Amino acid sequence: MSASTVRDSAQPPGGPQAPPSIPDHVLLHLLAQGAYGEVWLARNSLGTLRAVKIVRRMTFEDERPYEREFAGIRRFEPISRLHEGFVDLLQVGRNDAEGWFYYVMELADAAVSGPDFGTQSLGGNSSTWASNARPSPPPMAKLQTYSPRTLASEVKARGALPLEESIGIGRALALALAELHRHGLVHRDIKPSNIIFVDGAPKLVDVGLVSAASEARSFVGTEGFIPPEGPGTVRADLYSLGIVLYVMSTGLTHRDFPVPPGGLATRPDRERWLELQAVIHRACQADPKRRYGGAGAMVADLDRLSEGGSVRKRRAWERRGRIALILLACSAIVVLARMAMTGRIPSASDRPVAPVASLSPVAEVFETSGASSDEGFHRYLQAKEAMRLQSTNGYVPAIAQLEIVVNLDPGFARAWLQLANARYGLGGFCFLPPKVCKPQAREAALKALSLDGRLVDAIVLLGRLKMEYERDWEGAERDFRRAVELDPRHPEARSWLATWLSLVGRHDEAVRELQNARQAAPDLPWLARKQGVVLVCAGRSKEAEELLRESIRRDSGDGVALFELSKLLWAIGRLDESMSAETAGSLKVHGIATINQAAHEAYRRDGLPAFAKVFLDFADRRQRMLLPHGWLSPVIWADAYRHAGNLDQAFHHLERACEERDEAILDVVVHPYWRTLWNDKRFDEILSRTGLDRYLPQRMHRPNPPLSHSTGFGNVPH
Repeated sequence: MSASTVRDSAQPPGGPQAPPSIPDHVLLHLLAQGAYGEVWLARNSLGTLRAVKIVRRMTFEDERPYEREFAGIRRFEPISRLHEGFVDLLQVGRNDAEGWFYYVMELADAAVSGPDFGTQSLGGNSSTWASNARPSPPPMAKLQTYSPRTLASEVKARGALPLEESIGIGRALALALAELHRHGLVHRDIKPSNIIFVDGAPKLVDVGLVSAASEARSFVGTEGFIPPEGPGTVRADLYSLGIVLYVMSTGLTHRDFPVPPGGLATRPDRERWLELQAVIHRACQADPKRRYGGAGAMVADLDRLSEGGSVRKRRAWERRGRIALILLACSAIVVLARMAMTGRIPSASDRPVAPVASLSPVAEVFETSGASSDEGFHRYLQAKEAMRLQSTNGYVPAIAQLEIVVNLDPGFARAWLQLANARYGLGGFCFLPPKVCKPQAREAALKALSLDGRLVDAIVLLGRLKMEYERDWEGAERDFRRAVELDPRHPEARSWLATWLSLVGRHDEAVRELQNARQAAPDLPWLARKQGVVLVCAGRSKEAEELLRESIRRDSGDGVALFELSKLLWAIGRLDESMSAETAGSLKVHGIATINQAAHEAYRRDGLPAFAKVFLDFADRRQRMLLPHGWLSPVIWADAYRHAGNLDQAFHHLERACEERDEAILDVVVHPYWRTLWNDKRFDEILSRTGLDRYLPQRMHRPNPPLSHSTGFGNVPH
């Protein structure tokens, strides 16, 4: 099991706290409560309404992060009044005896919804924020109903904001970030609810998360607004701001990014909207190096939009300029080389006249790829880059880009193939149900194959869908063998044929296929990992461990190999080593391993039941967070329940996995990590529902054989 942990809205221990005593202020009522503290509506000694945030020591695991948060506030307090994009910090203090610190802020305008909402006039370059009906601080009679006007409340009440207003708000926030970053600080939790309006102007709040850019911090932030690599850098802040721009300009949620709003084709401001999306997509690139290098560059692009300019045209010229420079550099190298060989400078008559297309490597790729437009090809490349993340942060934007590509270039076979791969990827452990994604993946793969009947990757994907989703074992074998016949050196084709052979119990043949694949592609360490998994399922644990460790040595970033090693070590009873490997794998894949570490500590302290409880609690939180559209593999639940010793619940979730066509159920059937379930008669039904019972009849109604570590798998704990 693995998990990534983000800051949530959990209340601190003990629930809401009694209002503390703040010098010169009376706390009137609680406005909000989060993971690290609460915000109160207050009135100072002059009768002015303020907001007071209380941060309590009890909400932190130890003293260090609590003190870091206070240090961040002290560092930010003098800076907060230097720029109109920051909420002013008016007073900071602490009470060590009671274990809390506080800071007093200017109060946000009162939220107004529906027809009472005034229209903001947000000029792109204007530093003033005029308003026809600006909300004012609440009258005293309405204190109990006051709620702050935030960007979140704005979008909830109004839907998508007008384009010019979105550009103006984005520019104001980017300017604020530029000032924050200039002082060596980063925000770490930019989202609509952390942007308030004071006298109509947008301001960044929740400065409790502000930290030095060079400072190592705990993993905080809000899921969907943090970039794939996590928060805590300048480019991560800009990614978050890009998602905020998307939300307010579309009226959609961060989970929809980068899906365009409905009716885009008929919008009168379609071209202007696409220009803003160009800014958003640069800010939200999966690769941090491809984002804006600083907030100033983002401000410049937003200024260009507010002045009626085009970001997309400028970037197209920049791309052409870079290609021209590359070609000039290549020409210079050729000239210098010929000078070295001939001792003379080549004349014009020495150079053959070539078609313009032959000078451009990009044009050559267009011709061979099937793309018929420059825009389609560049979107295709962006989608491929996003898919490297193998997460919702990669697959969702990739699908949005690729759907545009196949509309632009319906004959672009490889774009259809990548669309199939992205849709397939969303049917994974914590994304969308297989019954939603896998049929869509099949449709796109068939379209790709209809355009190019020798597209081996499409044939392999169709074979995987038949094996993992449709349970058409004979059809899957035909596809895999056809792919190998078309390209005997294709590593994916051979490795998936080997997986099929392993699942149906033909382990020796599977090992030979992977040996052939490794000989054909010795530079691919993941093939060693695949062969290691096949050897695990064959009961050859010692050889399997050697190959998995080889894969990890050759590719230190292969977190999947660490997960597979963890499962093997668990199967042979080396639980402590298994948990360490899983933690390392989670760090590689997710960049965080908080849940794994907590479970490991619980196991060392109180044994397997405590270990299982950590994961059951996590699965419950994760499932609630994913509702209503997200999906959590039932196999995750089954794994946690079997470790807890509750086999009834474990088999209940395995039956769910069969019903929902969860591909992870195949691992349960063949991997020794699960072998403690195989001698339960309820396992027969699971095996039968996968369609593997006719290939593995010996697996029915049989006890676990007590094998030694050197040859196979001995008795292991539940």
